[in-house]
Amino acid sequence: MEISNKTIEGLKKAGWYEGRKIDISENVKFLEERGFEVFESAKKIMEEFGE
Repeated sequence: MEISNKTIEGLKKAGWYEGRKIDISENVKFLEERGFEVFESAKKIMEEFGE
C-alpha cells in the first residue's frame, strides 16, 4: 500500500509512527460478540492506525 507524504505527515502529527502496534483484543472481542468476523487484514490496520 502506498501512502502519500502528506498523509504520512498528518498521521505523524496525530501520534502515529512506523511499526506502531497496539493491543486490539478488546476491540476484536467487542466486534465478534456482535457477530462480526474480524479479518486479519482488518486487525493489522486496527493495530497500526487504531486508538
